[in-house]
Amino acid sequence: MAAMKLPPTILIPIEGNLRLRNYEPEDADSFFSLISSSRDFLGKFNHAESSLDEVQQMVARARQRHHKDGFGFSAGLWNGNSLIGSFSANRIRWNSKRADIGFWIGKPHCEQGYASKGLRALVQYCFQDLGLNRIEATTVAENEPSIRLLKRHGFTNEGRLRQTVLINGRFYDELAFGLLKNEWDQRYGEIQKRTTTTYSQFTLKGNNLVLRDFREKDLPTYAKWLEPGHEWQNFDGPYYRQTLPAINPRLEKRKLMIESNSFPEPRMQVVIADINTDTLIGEANCYWNSAEIFWMSMGIDIFNSSLWGKGYGREALTLWIQYLFDAHPKLARLGLETWSGNHGMIKLALRLGFKEEARIRKARIVNGERYDALTFGLLREEWK
Repeated sequence: MAAMKLPPTILIPIEGNLRLRNYEPEDADSFFSLISSSRDFLGKFNHAESSLDEVQQMVARARQRHHKDGFGFSAGLWNGNSLIGSFSANRIRWNSKRADIGFWIGKPHCEQGYASKGLRALVQYCFQDLGLNRIEATTVAENEPSIRLLKRHGFTNEGRLRQTVLINGRFYDELAFGLLKNEWDQRYGEIQKRTTTTYSQFTLKGNNLVLRDFREKDLPTYAKWLEPGHEWQNFDGPYYRQTLPAINPRLEKRKLMIESNSFPEPRMQVVIADINTDTLIGEANCYWNSAEIFWMSMGIDIFNSSLWGKGYGREALTLWIQYLFDAHPKLARLGLETWSGNHGMIKLALRLGFKEEARIRKARIVNGERYDALTFGLLREEWK
């Protein structure tokens, strides 16, 4: 049976800034740094790459397995820009819907719950998004923490493989564990769909809101908010007054995406919805200033003014920034453009680490008064 094509980007949000993301060549330094700080710890039961060159080769092999062969992937467990550990799904046998998984957590991050959160996210992704039926894992028989973790998540010890691993001149037995999808469902209930950047049901969940794809039910609400006269329009480009004829193409574009399920990859615009009611309350978008040099600008709108000043804007912008940096690994910077009369957006941008990079004086006219045009920028290494 031919290999199923894996998504080009594996991105599995877990909570806050914690997520699983497949490795890119640029991640080799972070990987080697974590390995180096954990070598004695990891070397007890695992092979630990001994040089940056060896790590770079490992990342290249993982990308080959992922992008060309379609038989597995490796993903870092990231908390913001910090690498916490590594998780993988290997030897995916699409014909029998099974795979092997592996994982490790760097020594500085052990005993903080990261292994459990990463394992649960990986297992759920394999069952839900990849459609697998069985997951297998092996661990050295003396590796008690891994054994406890697997058992705690429903894996069954299915046998002992004698002297299968050679580490530092010593042979070790391995224990073989297995987990079936129906066992996972019974243990954790009906699996909830997780965020990925590669399927049409795109969802990023925060505490009070959700970033997700447009749905047909959103169109009447979206059309209402686009009509002239709403307060949000006094702050989002009020120097570009929209008319009803100009609004129609925006609605048609969203409708076409929904009907044809042709959402761009990665996403360029998404709905901001209330997490409890799933009602559309705003929109997040982005556009390329120059795709050739990976320069992008982005923005958000919270349409419902009754929600202003309650943290919705900050939460939505935080989720959107994190998604864009994750979905575009070579993205060096994000831009945000506004005007000197939009005090709320200026305050939010500065709070999230944006720097004012340009001020074009008296370049905007709003209600007969002149204001400055402002450009803010955020570099990847500045994002926390």
